[in-house]
Amino acid sequence: MLFTISLVISLLLAVGNVTAEVVSRYEVYLPAVERYWIVNPATSKYQYNHDSSLAYYRGNWYAVWNANTNPLESQPGQAP
Repeated sequence: MLFTISLVISLLLAVGNVTAEVVSRYEVYLPAVERYWIVNPATSKYQYNHDSSLAYYRGNWYAVWNANTNPLESQPGQAP
């Protein structure tokens, strides 16, 4: 138990010695984020949208999801 406490204290002290100069040596990826409507719930007949996924494949982004006109899960009338 004493070893664990000593290790935790040592790690906390080591982190305290990290300076901005050390951190700034690393390049950080900061992508440009753009937002788009894929389905506008105000105008779409599909009011229940779920299971969304985004994928990047061969230079293109793809969005897929399940959508139904019935806004309730597992109810009759949902699109297969």
